[in-house]
This record gives sequence, C-alpha cells and structure tokens, in this order.
Amino acid sequence: MPVRGKAFPSWPEVSAADEKAIVEALRSRKWNRSTGSRVASFEETWARTLGAKHCVAVANGTSALLASLAALDVGPGDEVIVPPIRLSPRSTSF
Repeated sequence: MPVRGKAFPSWPEVSAADEKAIVEALRSRKWNRSTGSRVASFEETWARTLGAKHCVAVANGTSALLASLAALDVGPGDEVIVPPIRLSPRSTSF
C-alpha cells in the first residue's frame, strides 16, 4: 500500500510573497550574512518554526554536514557511520 496518495508538488513552490522577498534581497545588494539582516532573520524564524534554540543557515549540504560534524566535535579518527548509498559530497566531507 502506498504511503502517499498523490504526487509530490512541483518544486520549488514560489509564492508571490517569496518572489517579492527575493527581488527585494537582490535589489538591496545585501544578500549575505555580513552585509544584511535577512540571514539572521531567516535563522530566527526557522529555529522558532522547528522549536529549536538555534539555527545556522549554510550554502549547501556539504557545508551543513561540516557544520554538524564541528558542532558534535567529530574529528580525525572518530567513527562516522554513513548509509551505503551516498552522494559524493557526503563521503568527502568526512
């Protein structure tokens, strides 16, 4: 029996509000952590949405894995168990 009864929605789903925020960020020319406040605002909102104390936005999955490993103090010689089927960035991050 299938878990889902309908297909996943097309990705990404961009609302008019999303589009407006993206255009505003682009036109402000302040779209990164050091020159604007949008990243911090996103992190606070996302942490609140998840019920987490903190959230750190990163650029990609590899950066997320590296940040996670650093937060857990995983270092050389520590055992990290990964799934047998993986993307290249996962295995090279460790």
